[in-house]
Amino acid sequence: MEKYRTHLCNELTKKNKNEEVMISGFVNGVRDHGGILFIDLRDMYGMTQVVIPDTDKKMQEVVSHLKKETVIKVTGKVALRPDDMII
Repeated sequence: MEKYRTHLCNELTKKNKNEEVMISGFVNGVRDHGGILFIDLRDMYGMTQVVIPDTDKKMQEVVSHLKKETVIKVTGKVALRPDDMII
């Protein structure tokens, strides 16, 4: 297994639901939507949205200070967007 990633940002699909993955890339932006933080993480192949739930206050504190273009590695389970949030 590679040291920095198990998948590229453009590789994650519905088939990866509930799978533990590790992705790395540049922070393209951080957004706060009512307590839930979203990181747009990009690599040279695409972009993936990372969700930090409001139940993880310690991680939210760290993420809220990330600047654009910061390089990070994220490990977590793949979750699908609810059907009513898919464009």
